[in-house]
Amino acid sequence: MYSIQGESESAYASNQEESEITLFDQENFEVEHSMNLSGDPISVESTMPNTVVFIDGDEVDQIEEEDLEDSEGMLQSDEGKEIGDVSAGHEIHGEVELPWATATSDPVEVEEDTNTYTITPDPVSEEETEEALTQVINDYMTDRMEALTEQDMDVLDTDAISEEIESDIESDVQDYDDENYLEGDVLGTRIDFGDVDYRYADGGTHTLSIPVESHEDTRQNREIGGDEDFSEDHQQLIVQMIYEDDTWIVDEVDYDNTVMPDEPYMTGDRVVETEFD
Repeated sequence: MYSIQGESESAYASNQEESEITLFDQENFEVEHSMNLSGDPISVESTMPNTVVFIDGDEVDQIEEEDLEDSEGMLQSDEGKEIGDVSAGHEIHGEVELPWATATSDPVEVEEDTNTYTITPDPVSEEETEEALTQVINDYMTDRMEALTEQDMDVLDTDAISEEIESDIESDVQDYDDENYLEGDVLGTRIDFGDVDYRYADGGTHTLSIPVESHEDTRQNREIGGDEDFSEDHQQLIVQMIYEDDTWIVDEVDYDNTVMPDEPYMTGDRVVETEFD
């Protein structure tokens, strides 16, 4: 019994194979044996254009925007890019440079029977980014409530909210007076950084859509119809953040209509929960 090993180098990875052969005729040492020294072509997918592909920590290719376009020119995550022969056991991941940080995907190991891999980088992969977004979102939630309950627009940090958001809050404040007003507080938030959607507009705007749950305790006081009792409410929201001039800005806030009452919500390990005093 003899062990033989072969190795070949491809553009992206080295491929090895080891086999055992048996020589039945000890006087004849000539034997033919074939080995497969090529890996299998793999395809990589990413929803983020210009994702750089890494194999075992080495940069090997880049997914351009045209690689993600379908026949109608629309971006599709399943329009992958083939990067060549890669044998099982190698690690692959994606990175893309964003204005606030380098976004990185979790590494995945190439397997024998898998030909397609998703390596979309996480736009909030760095702790510093997560902390900055958490601070801006929480400040917005508490400042908005204070503006409504105090009927005072001056408490808002207008550098951290869009003009549309500011206008919406001002419109709500103008609906209140000494006889019709809101009381209450924001008790806390939950922010799911494991379910962030990234978009890049042609004008150069980077947008993150982030699921946020706001826990509020409020009541409406009305001149006609009487006062309500205080009521706690959990509002499921999608907060759109844009990054301009090294600053995160709350651009838009919508109700998350995809949340179903009996389905799991905010159960991932990237949920950041904050309770306010």
